[in-house]
Amino acid sequence: MAAIFRTTIKYSFGRPVWRNSTNTVKLHPLALEKPTTIEEMKACVTRAIRDKLRIRATGPGHSFSDAPYTEDLLVDTSALTAITPKYLGDEHLIEVEAGVTVSGLNKELDALGKSIRAMGGYNKQSIAGAIQTGTHGSSLKFGAMSAMVRSVVLVTRDMEHRDRAHAYRIEPANGPTPHSPSQASGPTLIKDDELFHSVVVSFGAMGLLHSLVVEVEPFYCLKEVRRVSNWTDVKQELRDGLLEAHGSVLIQINPYLPGEDTALIITHDRVPDDQVPSALRRRGADLGYFFSALWGAIRNPSLLVAGHFRLTYWIMVLMINMRPERIGRTFRSAIRSQRDDGYTHRAHKVMYQGAAHFKLRAYDTECAIPLRQGDYLASLDALIAHLRDLNDTYRSHLSAPIGLRFVKGSPLFLTPEHGHEVCYVDLPVLKHAYGHSNIVGRLQEFFRDPQHMGIPHWGKRNERFTAADIEARYPRLNDWKKARDRFDKERTFANRFTERLVGV
Repeated sequence: MAAIFRTTIKYSFGRPVWRNSTNTVKLHPLALEKPTTIEEMKACVTRAIRDKLRIRATGPGHSFSDAPYTEDLLVDTSALTAITPKYLGDEHLIEVEAGVTVSGLNKELDALGKSIRAMGGYNKQSIAGAIQTGTHGSSLKFGAMSAMVRSVVLVTRDMEHRDRAHAYRIEPANGPTPHSPSQASGPTLIKDDELFHSVVVSFGAMGLLHSLVVEVEPFYCLKEVRRVSNWTDVKQELRDGLLEAHGSVLIQINPYLPGEDTALIITHDRVPDDQVPSALRRRGADLGYFFSALWGAIRNPSLLVAGHFRLTYWIMVLMINMRPERIGRTFRSAIRSQRDDGYTHRAHKVMYQGAAHFKLRAYDTECAIPLRQGDYLASLDALIAHLRDLNDTYRSHLSAPIGLRFVKGSPLFLTPEHGHEVCYVDLPVLKHAYGHSNIVGRLQEFFRDPQHMGIPHWGKRNERFTAADIEARYPRLNDWKKARDRFDKERTFANRFTERLVGV
């Protein structure tokens, strides 16, 4: 189905026009650069410094926020695709350049007999972009994608000579790279916990990310089970330890049928090595591998049909636009159609949630709620009541069920799960659904309310949030700003996104 993924860069009268994957953010930069080496990336930054331009980087464009926005110099990282296994001889460390996509990394890991530790439900983002904006799956045992990072190479202003670019390799104090005279010609090594915790999730505000070293695991498989329940029972299961009983838990909630509240519980658990089907271990073109790959593409017929055919999308748009009073029954049918007693495959095949065609025609706002501070279930109940009121009073509603994911806390300063476990609340709309932008804005306002204190995802719609909101939610924000000033006190890498959310 590769044909449905559109290029994000086109030309109008010979000049570049960049669009994100859903065509909801469009840029007309002064110039577009496409570096193929770290030296070419440094030249891009030096040009921006010399010409007093702002500079931002972009990948495949799967961010729904205006994080990549610039009207000056835009850097396309898609040509930076090198993958280097066994970083410094370590079997479990792999260095990937900024243009490598999640799917590209997974393909390489399959060939190496390795597996990714965490990813979101989609795989066409660049690894660098996904990590820089805080992309996550659902795991209280491991964490978000950023938890895989052990080292980053950042191209930014030279801290000693501010009129030129320089490359720095930034790691925690116990990072994998030793200080060595042989590194004199490469990126300057900095081992500093606070700097590392600032840079990994920094949405391009400190410089251009050239590459990352990520930690992967030996090959493993996951088993997915999807079962239908209702929100009342799901809440009790959550109180009774549902999250601790599984490697990963994802939940969908239908908020539009009072008294029924259909819900879907999706669990992912590791398959013991001795129970992994032998066909899944083979990477050649043998018949067993062919059939396992075929089965992986059609694990759930309803997801296959919904996610890969344009007609299905437009039927859904018509249904939700013409009959808003039936939205609860539509969601109930969608949830029930996903019931599945078990699906086993390679880890990344299970983490990937499909519906690729919809991903290019939908967007969302997503906020994290701390699990251990206050009653997050009460906030979810209030959200459900708010959604019902919007639909009952104004016929304004979501285009898909509420999605819940649960993520382990992180030491990184500006990741939404900093310092606490969180429940991410995903609120999706189709971009051709009536009132899509209106309801997304109103739901952001719901989470801005100090009573609910939602922490916005950097890569999702977050335009209603302000710098004051972010300051109230991130206790280490000032430390992050000090780190940014070391690299970019001139704000060469700033844009309207950073000014709105973290200040000038």
